Formats: sequence, C-alpha cells, structure tokens
Amino acid sequence: MEKFLFKTESIDFENGASVQADYWIVVDKLSPDGDEESYGTAITLKGCRAEEITVSNITVNSSEIIHFVQMLADNHVTPVSLPYILEDWLGTCNI
Repeated sequence: MEKFLFKTESIDFENGASVQADYWIVVDKLSPDGDEESYGTAITLKGCRAEEITVSNITVNSSEIIHFVQMLADNHVTPVSLPYILEDWLGTCNI
C-alpha cells in the first residue's frame, strides 16, 4: 500500500477548536507485477482531535477516487463521518 497526500485543509469547529485535515489517496497493487491497482482514501486529523481512518479498495478507477477525495476535502469530511459518506457515495456511482 502506498499513500499520496492529495490535499490539506484547516477545519474550524463550533467550539473554537481547529484541526489540520490531510486527505490521502491510497494505492494498492492488485497483481504481482503492479499493472493493476485499486484506490482508496485516508483522512488524518492533527491538532486538538487526533483521528485517522484508512479505507482501501474503493475503486479501480483513478478518476473516480480523485473526484471522491476532492469532494471529501471540499466538505471537510472527518474520519468519524467517512464511512457514512462512503456508503452514500457507493450507492450513487457505478464502480
């Protein structure tokens, strides 16, 4: 598994706390020669709330994972909410 930093965002919470959120693209090799890949994502929060989640094998389409991770970053999705967002997203796209 390889992780590539896609985007970093600053998230401010209602209570005045803030964190840095790193949004990653995760790449897994599906074949020994590395010709086939699957893509996932990871979100890491740093600051007052340290959290992390990694989800592998979301799609084999690199364009789809780029679009998905961009949407996560644009909407300041946190590790706690990622499983719910992913479930909704998988129900609305053809992977």
